Amino acid sequence: MTIYPHTSYLRAVKRIPKGEHSDIYAAVSRLPEILGNPHQHSGAGIRRLYQGVFEVRAGLRLRIVFTVHGENVFLHTVGDHDHVREWLRNNL
Repeated sequence: MTIYPHTSYLRAVKRIPKGEHSDIYAAVSRLPEILGNPHQHSGAGIRRLYQGVFEVRAGLRLRIVFTVHGENVFLHTVGDHDHVREWLRNNL
């Protein structure tokens, strides 16, 4: 499984305080393992937002929006609940 960060994801990460980057990287690094074992999804904080669009928790406040296409995971944005809702409204 290959993870591809979209430019909007990279921009969003830059807006997050550096102290929270470790939570983001930990959540992203767990994705291949979790997606390979669907019974772990609920405990890992993965939630389906729309068909083909998911979010994973990165700590208490942050959410990472991603899509899965075959063996590829595309990271689209990261932010709090309000940021994710705004991104969904503008991109879906």
